[in-house]
Amino acid sequence: KYLEGLATQIYHTDNIQALRAFENAIREKYTGTQHLTNFVADLGEYINKLAGKKAMVDRAAESLVGRRIYSGVNVLRRQTSANMVGANISSALTNFIPINQTLATTDKLSVLQAMTGIVKNIFKNDGFVRSSDFLNTRVGSDKLATTAWENIQNKGRWPFMVVDSFTSQLTVRSKYLEGLKNGLNEASAMAKANEWGRKVLAGRSAGEMPTLFNSQTLGLLTQFQLEVNNQVSFMAKDIPRNFSKPRAASAMAQLFVYSYIYNSLYEKLTGRRPAFDPIGTAQKSLEDYQ
Repeated sequence: KYLEGLATQIYHTDNIQALRAFENAIREKYTGTQHLTNFVADLGEYINKLAGKKAMVDRAAESLVGRRIYSGVNVLRRQTSANMVGANISSALTNFIPINQTLATTDKLSVLQAMTGIVKNIFKNDGFVRSSDFLNTRVGSDKLATTAWENIQNKGRWPFMVVDSFTSQLTVRSKYLEGLKNGLNEASAMAKANEWGRKVLAGRSAGEMPTLFNSQTLGLLTQFQLEVNNQVSFMAKDIPRNFSKPRAASAMAQLFVYSYIYNSLYEKLTGRRPAFDPIGTAQKSLEDYQ
């Protein structure tokens, strides 16, 4: 925790100061009016969290219950996470869902080449993960000291981490290779791949998550909803903004097909259909109607 706080001071002080100046400028320009009031309030919440301060809802909960609320909620959140993720193969398999988005929006040959690169990387590290800012922040940092129970929990999360590592690498590697094919130099291709990785997989580093997901007291309810929120945002915003209308329509159609195929395979293994699946929903509705 000390190192994370120190990193914020080193790397985000300038960002925080610039955002504070931006917030003050908006408040001064529209003082006495209701224009952009919600935006400024959310911006202030975003800046406070980036600066390491408590979320507004956390401060309200603390004023009502006291600081003990954090320890209680954190215990429940960690235990719920361990129960749902630890040694749970079906939960780990849901981490393959973003591959549908990658296949729908990336050159297919680049995806195949990326898969080959991941396999080769198992036997000989090619340094790709190390060179990607997004992949480094997604892996995150480990605690310097862990208890015996935490070590057991970490071993239980192994399948989850393996699948997530494969999916995130595939997303970034394939977009990087696609960028090189399109004439970008290595630095530009990597920058684009990192940006696309955050769109497809939802970045979790400082300042990347929506403000609601930064609350400690709400963490029990929101800890598995970031990816769901990101998938909806990807379809509603990222695809339309990054592709022409014909290409966006093609990407959406492909995404629906890949999601249907994934759900059909997943259902045979676990009996559930976890991915957003308009085709499957329409099929089920038709069967129920008949």
